[in-house]
Amino acid sequence: MILALDELGRKLTMNDNLLIFYAGHGHWDDKSKLGYWLPSDAEMYNTVKWFRNSTLRDFIGSIQTRHTFLIADACFSGAIFKNKGRIHSTLPGY
Repeated sequence: MILALDELGRKLTMNDNLLIFYAGHGHWDDKSKLGYWLPSDAEMYNTVKWFRNSTLRDFIGSIQTRHTFLIADACFSGAIFKNKGRIHSTLPGY
């Protein structure tokens, strides 16, 4: 995922739109208060292939596009926009 986001960051301009769609597993670590996307090759007790929500948020913020649209269907995806104990989202219930 990082390689793909790196490439998008190099190629996209303010004239482009970006759609990111993720449907898969997610995990919330209550101890560290971090949310993750778990790609298909992720291992349960080895976080090296886990993808932090905060990393995704940083990438989205750094990719210069006209519009960026994120669709995430995974457990704890709402935590991508978690800030100071609250989840900020336009979705009902958040």
